[in-house]
Amino acid sequence: MYTSVLHEYSLGIVKTDVKILDNGVDDKIEVVPIEIISEIDDDLLKPIEIKEQVRLITKLYPSVKYTSDNTKTVNITETEQLNILKENSITATWLGKHQYNRLTAPVVRKGEYVMLYRLSNSSIFFWDTLRNDVRWRKEELVIWAFSDKPMVDENESLDKMYYLKIDTKNKLLHLHTTSEYGELTTYDITLNTGSGYLEILDGKGNYIKLDSGNDKVTIKTNDSYELIANNNIVTRTNNETKNINENLTINLNKLAIRNDNVELIGLLCELIEAMISEQHIGNLGFKTHLSGDSKSKYQDILDKLNTLRV
Repeated sequence: MYTSVLHEYSLGIVKTDVKILDNGVDDKIEVVPIEIISEIDDDLLKPIEIKEQVRLITKLYPSVKYTSDNTKTVNITETEQLNILKENSITATWLGKHQYNRLTAPVVRKGEYVMLYRLSNSSIFFWDTLRNDVRWRKEELVIWAFSDKPMVDENESLDKMYYLKIDTKNKLLHLHTTSEYGELTTYDITLNTGSGYLEILDGKGNYIKLDSGNDKVTIKTNDSYELIANNNIVTRTNNETKNINENLTINLNKLAIRNDNVELIGLLCELIEAMISEQHIGNLGFKTHLSGDSKSKYQDILDKLNTLRV
C-alpha cells in the first residue's frame, strides 16, 4: 500500500515565541522534537502545566523520580541542557493543515505543544497546532482571504480578494471586498477599538463613521441621504445648523414650530383673526370693517393655517 512521504514526525515543544512581522506572522519556528531527543531543557517546560510535565517526562525518562510535590532531580548540567537544545531543535514551516484560506500562521508561544511533520527522510519539516487554546493565543494577527477570480492566479494580491483581518495587538478588525470581478465598488469596514471608531467606506468615497472618541457620527454621501421611518423621528439637541446651498422642500400634513410655549402656526392664526375683526375709523369719524371679499380672503388663509396646526 502506498504511503505518503509526508508523515507525522514527532510531538514538539515550541522553543521561542513566534515573530509577528509588519505584514503578517513568521511561519517558521524553532521546535524541540520531544519524542526524538533523550533530554529536555527544564526551562522550556516551565510554561507547561505541571501535570503535563510529569506525564511527559515520566514517559521519556522512566528513571526520573518525583516527590509528592512534583519536584524532580535530573543529573544533567546546564551546559549539557543548552547543547541538547541547540543540537536537537528543528526549524519548521507552518503547514496550515485543515485551515483553508488562512494566510497567517498561529501566534504560538514558547512551551506550547505542536505536531511536527517530515517530508520523507529529508531536512524539510512542517509544524501545526494540536489544539485551539486561547490561553496560548496572545496578541494574535489572523488574515482569512477568499478569491472570486475565475482562473487560478498564484500572484493575486490581497487587495483584489475578499479578506478579514483580525489584529488584537493593534486592536483592529478590518473587512475588505474587491471590485475586480464585476462588483459595483469596494467596501471596507474597519473597527478600531484602540482609537475608538467604526467606519464603513465604499470605493466611491461614501462613508459612515461612528467616532466614540469624540462622541460623533459622520455621514458623507456623493449624492443624497435618505432617512425613512414609518412612525416617528425624534431629534433632541441643544443647537442645530443647516447649510443649504439651493432649496429646502418640506412636504407635510401638519406643522408645529414651538419656541418655549409659543406655537408658530397658532401665533399666525391669532394674527389673521385679529385682522379680520379689526375696525377702522376714517376721517369722518365713522367705524368701518373689512369688505366681504377681504374678509373672505383672510378667512381662507386662516383655514389653511388651521390644517397645519397640531
